[in-house]
Amino acid sequence: MKALLTSVLLAGVLDACSADEWTGFVYPNRSDLTKHIEIGAFDSFEGCQSSAINTMRRNNWQVSGDYECGLNCRPSEYGSLQVCEETKR
Repeated sequence: MKALLTSVLLAGVLDACSADEWTGFVYPNRSDLTKHIEIGAFDSFEGCQSSAINTMRRNNWQVSGDYECGLNCRPSEYGSLQVCEETKR
């Protein structure tokens, strides 16, 4: 019983210590947000933002495109959408 309680407590501590993850999304055409490129997961918002801006520059999408970074995104139950705790630009 003691081992089970220790395992449950340890799992709770590990879950509470899990790091936040930022996912980057780049939109080549800011008028059509249905088409996007997921550029990966990052440990920080700043890392996500920097990569998104660099992706837009490499593809000449600075004027036509847009980006956003989502915190702790998960797949939606409604298809290919991502649901994030927060999004920032």
